[in-house]
Amino acid sequence: MSATPMPQWYVWPPNIPDIQPGEQLLYKSRAHPLRLVMSSWPLLIGIIGLLFLLSGEHNLHLNGLGWNLADILVGLMIVILVLHWLVADAYHWWFTYYLVTDRRVMRAFTGLTPRSIEIPLDKIQTTRSVSVSFVQWVLGIGSLEIAGLAGEYIVFADLGNPALVKNQISDAQSARHTYQSANAPPVGDAGLRNVIDTLGHQEPLPAPVPLPPEATIHWPLRRALHTPLDRGEQQLGVISHHWWGLVMQARVPLLLLLGSALLALTGQLTNAPVGVVVLVLVVVGLVWGLLVYLNFADDIFILTNRRIIDVDRHFFILFETQTAMAYDKIQVVEFTTPTFWARLLGFGNIVIKSSAGSARDWITMQQVAHPKLILDVIERTRSALKQRVEVQTDNDRKATLREWFATMMNEVFTIAPDVRGKPYDEAAHEAEAAGLGLEVMADPFGIPSTPVGVVITQNPKPGVRCLRGSDLLVMLSRT
Repeated sequence: MSATPMPQWYVWPPNIPDIQPGEQLLYKSRAHPLRLVMSSWPLLIGIIGLLFLLSGEHNLHLNGLGWNLADILVGLMIVILVLHWLVADAYHWWFTYYLVTDRRVMRAFTGLTPRSIEIPLDKIQTTRSVSVSFVQWVLGIGSLEIAGLAGEYIVFADLGNPALVKNQISDAQSARHTYQSANAPPVGDAGLRNVIDTLGHQEPLPAPVPLPPEATIHWPLRRALHTPLDRGEQQLGVISHHWWGLVMQARVPLLLLLGSALLALTGQLTNAPVGVVVLVLVVVGLVWGLLVYLNFADDIFILTNRRIIDVDRHFFILFETQTAMAYDKIQVVEFTTPTFWARLLGFGNIVIKSSAGSARDWITMQQVAHPKLILDVIERTRSALKQRVEVQTDNDRKATLREWFATMMNEVFTIAPDVRGKPYDEAAHEAEAAGLGLEVMADPFGIPSTPVGVVITQNPKPGVRCLRGSDLLVMLSRT
């Protein structure tokens, strides 16, 4: 999956430095232009303040040295804010690029003091996309945090559609381990072709392990299931939180509803006018509880045949963080049952750790149902992935050997064509095309009703394997 292309002015200049020979640039972009607008709010406030000041002086007919000094000071402040915005924001926005190649991810600054930071694709431990404001969430803008093996970070701040860029990185990582087999040349001899096909037989890859249905609770109103996946990526299942997690998260709105019920009962017994207070408590409790539920329902973990994706909602339903970890980056998987109550209800916690130094780059599944089933699927998927890599490596080796043998056999051997009944010129052309010479001897007896110069017999016979460069002996008619 490729990222959304940007306009040419957006990614100018087209030639980005530090791209190595043979390296393919997959994605490049600046931060979204909205970042400039968001960073200019002090300047906008200053301009609005100056306009209000000038308008007030004009409408109220205010004159004098004090007002003139105020206008000058506000104007100077705006000039300083403009200069600060140009140097600190616009300058860095224009010369900062986010790059994804088939070898690495990189953030490069190409201004007066060039600098860059990069992480090779095979050193990436986790990727996390974050939406941090309501405006960004509405416009599909967010940041992408990339954690490396040694604890280094690259932040692609304020990207347009960060999920697609994240999938571009994952796709590039998968492409590095995909064997690109050239088409093996066809072998004319059926016997040799069968031998070569047998030697190059491709073993089937181990099938991924699906998640048992009981590990997923199908909460209504869920929309996080539509997380885009890479090409060839298959979803194995979705892990939901146990219902007890919803109870714990919604305890405040539940207490409000319970308090409103007790208050309504007390008012009925004492004839106190508490109807408005009860109505407010009920409305606040229901709205708050609905938002908590929507946040809870979309807080899921997606297992695929390549990675684990943590979709985490923040601030109710508006903002989210997605953390992805490939199975081959997993170092330790820890399982705990925190309390006797958790053991009784059948939920627990799973912590999936990578080599990244910070715990914020790990995936923590808290209060998930059937944790042992989930742990078993993760471990079996990791094992199957290792087997797939081994089988794929062996298949790649076989494919390479098959191509080499097919090429060698085609260079050494050829198949004798059928030139019987054909004139000399045509027979010579077909023999040359098959890599053979043509040696001619005349018919000593002659065959009635046969045109002169036509092939009567040939040796080797048609379809026989022979060495390339040898001669095809033919007999031509003479009468």
